[in-house]
Amino acid sequence: MTRSLLAKAYEIRNSDSEKSFKLYTQVKNQAKKTGDTDGIAQALSGISFYYIQTGKYDRAASALFEAEKLFESSQTKEGEDTWHYNSGILQIRLGNFEDALNHILQSLELRKAKGTNSEIANCHFQLAYICKRFNDYKTALNHSQESYNLQHREKNLLGEAASLMVQGSIYIESGDYTAAKESLEKCTAIHKNLSDPRGLGAALYYSAKLNYKTQQYQQAESYAKQGLKLAISNKDKTGEVQLLETLGRAYAEWNKKEKALSTLTKGLDIAGTHGINSVVYQLHDALAATYSKAGEYDKAYHHLTHHYKIKEQVLNEDIRSKINNLQLVQKMEIAAKETEIHRLKNIELKSANEQIEQKNKDIMDSIKYAKRIQTAILPSNTTITRLLPDSFVLYKPKDIVAGDFYWLESISSIEGGLKVGDHHPTNSPQGENLVLFAAADCTGHGVPGAMVSVVCHNALNRSVREHGLTDPGKILDKTREIIITEFEKSDEDVKDGMDIALCSLNGNSLLYAGAHNPLWIVREGELIEIKADKQPIGKFDSSQSFTTHAFELKKGDTIYIFSDGYVDQFGGEKGKKFKTKALRELLLSVQHKPMEEQQQMIDDAYENWKGKHEQVDDVCIIGVRI
Repeated sequence: MTRSLLAKAYEIRNSDSEKSFKLYTQVKNQAKKTGDTDGIAQALSGISFYYIQTGKYDRAASALFEAEKLFESSQTKEGEDTWHYNSGILQIRLGNFEDALNHILQSLELRKAKGTNSEIANCHFQLAYICKRFNDYKTALNHSQESYNLQHREKNLLGEAASLMVQGSIYIESGDYTAAKESLEKCTAIHKNLSDPRGLGAALYYSAKLNYKTQQYQQAESYAKQGLKLAISNKDKTGEVQLLETLGRAYAEWNKKEKALSTLTKGLDIAGTHGINSVVYQLHDALAATYSKAGEYDKAYHHLTHHYKIKEQVLNEDIRSKINNLQLVQKMEIAAKETEIHRLKNIELKSANEQIEQKNKDIMDSIKYAKRIQTAILPSNTTITRLLPDSFVLYKPKDIVAGDFYWLESISSIEGGLKVGDHHPTNSPQGENLVLFAAADCTGHGVPGAMVSVVCHNALNRSVREHGLTDPGKILDKTREIIITEFEKSDEDVKDGMDIALCSLNGNSLLYAGAHNPLWIVREGELIEIKADKQPIGKFDSSQSFTTHAFELKKGDTIYIFSDGYVDQFGGEKGKKFKTKALRELLLSVQHKPMEEQQQMIDDAYENWKGKHEQVDDVCIIGVRI
């Protein structure tokens, strides 16, 4: 009785997943009563497949783990091939392709020993998908064709349709759209004739993707909406997210920005809730492209950095599986030879290196694109020269993108005017001469630091533009409030933030407030230091209101604000830090030089000190002469 129920549940696992789940649950309960360990293990494996289909990956993993323990003590190990197969599918959904490949190969080996063509074909189907993921389209097509041949031999129409579908997806990725359309039309026809909603939903997804790729946006929308109805009905969360991603991209290219953003955001929410990591980075990429097209570069940068971060994790796993697991590749070659197909004989180290180079190029392209966005939100040289004519900015990111940034704002660039800070002397001219500028150092450097810098940069803008603040201390208070509010939206305890030196210059009237970073004024050969508050812009246990310091400057005075990257740089003969004292002496020694020459001399001193040592942090120094 138990074995017949297992066979029935397996048979309808795709066509009626709810009923299949109930049957597997029934088998599990019966097997527990009779002490049938193999029966419990097979039922749990089947239950995991239902959880995978419905996007409940944590439950799927739990069921597979429990089944694995039972299989370890099993004498017959009946159903272990299916356990490996389901485990492989789960790892594919989670983006862990190395683990997926291991499981599918073990399933293939066990199924070949049993001689079940349809199940062997399913393994080739999954291998086709994995090879496609490695951009090895030739091998992927060979696996998909072998899958189709075996299913056709068994007269399994649903299996044929699945093979045609993965074949169509491979043709899409390789750019052969005519062949893709032919395969997908055959696949769709089979699913419609057999009234298979789950398979039809998957076919509609690839049809939507094909039409998006060929710029047939209205047709892509039609296919995607049909597919979404089926995915929701089938509780297929992965399918739903994939369809939302494709539909969102189509809307973006169709110049339907709001629809694109709402569709992609919805997909990201679902993917995040259900841990569908294999699609998350693609959604961030689509959102970045949509915002970039709309000119909203700060939002584009936010999503692009998330895209890079998540994609890097996946690619690193791919690269590791290509280089460090040649033994695994050899196992794939052996499996292919045993089936007389020779699918993988061309997967060699040279091919792996080529793919790695391409993936590294993709990563660098993403970072360079992020650099363009970060550069776009920094003040231009023209703006700096106009607002601070006798000045310089020395900006040296450690990596391509940076956690340090410099910020500049003037009252004339803000619609509706600003409230003037109370600290400005009453006899000082107000209005268009008011210039705010800052040197900021966010937590970290590189991509993580750049992500924090976007949040901090936006918070400064909002403090001035939305809240009308010009007093530096009040600006920092409001900026801290905004940053903490933004990071509190996360489930994690985020303590990132920034150190900053912020100045307001109005004629000869200077206001300054700082978080850890001081202000230096050089006057007639002497350096005057105004210390910052010893607290960051961010979450801090003993936070106080920031102090605003007021000064009347004289002609010839020079102002310097900076991050700590310059003084913390290791170098010199003994490989020690440059230190604050040396920077004081350097600035005093270059006072007789024009600001442009000062910048070059300070940069030269840094490079000479650093020598062959690695740059340890981002560097930002701003100098302004009155």
